[in-house]
Amino acid sequence: MLLCLMPPLLPSMASDLKMRTAADHILWELQNNPDMWLQVVHILSNTQSLNTKFFALQVLEGVIKYRWNVLPVEQRDGMKNYISDVIVKVWIAVVLGFSYPPFLHYYKFLYTFEI
Repeated sequence: MLLCLMPPLLPSMASDLKMRTAADHILWELQNNPDMWLQVVHILSNTQSLNTKFFALQVLEGVIKYRWNVLPVEQRDGMKNYISDVIVKVWIAVVLGFSYPPFLHYYKFLYTFEI
């Protein structure tokens, strides 16, 4: 019985794998684009998708870890100010009992990173 169901599923699984591979490739290209981090603030401010927010935080983390010293001082200061503001807003919401946002540990990591 199970073998009768498998053949119709195989093309669907192959198609899903191709779509996933294509999506992974696009995300990899975006994450490695040297200017992608400039869109992080816009992405975090305007999306409701947790996956998209997670992706944006990964981009920001990569810039801080690997490209921090080559960024102009103005951009580094702007990034520090943005991260500090987000942390304050998030903690106020947590303290007042409004929410506990996912990925809070990323913001804390970004703030405590040696910058």
